[in-house]
Amino acid sequence: MLIKVLNITEEGRGGGPLNRIAQVADEIKSYDIETLVLFPKNNADGFKSKLKKSKVKFKQISLHRLTKELNHLVKYILLFPFEVALIRRIIKKEKIDIVHCNGAWQIKGIIASYLSPTKSVWHMNDSQSATIVKWLFKLMSPFSDGFIFASKRTFNYYKNLSKDIDKKTFTIAQAPVNFEKFNIQPASALEKFKGKKILTVGYINENKGFHKLLKAFEIVQKQNEEEVHLFIVGTIFPNQKTYYEKLTKLSESLSLKNVHFLGFRKDIAELQNAADLYVCCSDFEASPISVWEALACGNPVASTDVGDIAHIFGDDELIRVVAIDDELSLGNEMVYLLEQKPTEKQQKALRLKAKNHFDLSTNVMEHVNIYRKLFEANSSR
Repeated sequence: MLIKVLNITEEGRGGGPLNRIAQVADEIKSYDIETLVLFPKNNADGFKSKLKKSKVKFKQISLHRLTKELNHLVKYILLFPFEVALIRRIIKKEKIDIVHCNGAWQIKGIIASYLSPTKSVWHMNDSQSATIVKWLFKLMSPFSDGFIFASKRTFNYYKNLSKDIDKKTFTIAQAPVNFEKFNIQPASALEKFKGKKILTVGYINENKGFHKLLKAFEIVQKQNEEEVHLFIVGTIFPNQKTYYEKLTKLSESLSLKNVHFLGFRKDIAELQNAADLYVCCSDFEASPISVWEALACGNPVASTDVGDIAHIFGDDELIRVVAIDDELSLGNEMVYLLEQKPTEKQQKALRLKAKNHFDLSTNVMEHVNIYRKLFEANSSR
């Protein structure tokens, strides 16, 4: 029997969660699960194109996200009841079986599904949140029928916030990687850069810790005689221009050479394959997909202690994990890993271990299983 899922995201600008929504929605068609993706009209052209390419059904409505920006926050509050009612209407009209909501702050779908009533699953993609978001989660968690957590760390974080989790259907599904996509040639765009290449990927904002990376890179340049390049890949949104300017000034004050801000790039797989080392310097990540993508290429990784990296790869010689604010250790580990020459055997073992944990097929089955459990529970009423 066909299961119809309404997958709602109040954020349409891009990122790991949106990639996961598009990939999973495409793959689960073969399991008789049909997804209708609901997302905002504004600033979502890239996501829209991705869904069209995969022939995944979607609908765009006026959907405002919770934000610190005053103009958007006012609209979020004033239009909240209307948008909940609109989602509820879509649930009824499309005869939805399961509502899938993404992120602890995205509660409109949870409310709309409860009022329908329709089974819901709440997907948690973080391991740290603002006080108001924690409050919203505590308030709304009893109304969700199931949960998906992006990592064990995420599960533990939210379990401490709500006693309802143990009473509900839940699963842990790491951010998925299409491993076939990363079995390709390196980016020719980086061929002109001689020496070692360090890569990091993420939106330019303070939580990604790029200011700490620049300080760590200073250590690398001082200790490495060979030329080393640092490539920072990620969109610079208008509200982050001040932080970007702070980074460029910091780079100048540290007299750093070979720091390249590449902005938004579509050739992430090629860039990952061209890198000698991947670095994650975030303050918090639930399931750092760019790290998993680096591992899909067999690349060494130096990272702050985020997600389940230490839990899964703590004993691997090519993975070095440091405390969040320890720039000195991060720099030293980067130096250490750049000196290593991973064997083909080491890289193959790294890819295999990563594939066992993060392959898209594994993530898809976690979705399929929890959808079916919720559907069967609803059918047995």
